[in-house]
Amino acid sequence: MGDTWWQELLGGAAGAVVVPLALSVLWGRFRRAGAIAGVMLGALFHVSLALLLLSGFYVVAETAVTDRWTGLRRLIRRVMARWRALVGVGTLVAAVVALCLAF
Repeated sequence: MGDTWWQELLGGAAGAVVVPLALSVLWGRFRRAGAIAGVMLGALFHVSLALLLLSGFYVVAETAVTDRWTGLRRLIRRVMARWRALVGVGTLVAAVVALCLAF
């Protein structure tokens, strides 16, 4: 904190790349896959969450304009299904990482 914006940006980008690359060494013969997955999560996960949030806002706005209250139940089901899928993928990734680190 207190650095210029570009120093903080470079520091965050370096952390998103260096930490996963260092941890990928622990993956043994799968270290290349660990490096790719780690850098991908470190660099792109927040972008994916932002896109999910924006698409959720779009679905809510579209439903409010077109269907009013008749599509609200369908909207809630779609949003809950997407969140369940996101939580499921996150749990699966965490389990795979834990298993790979355990062996």
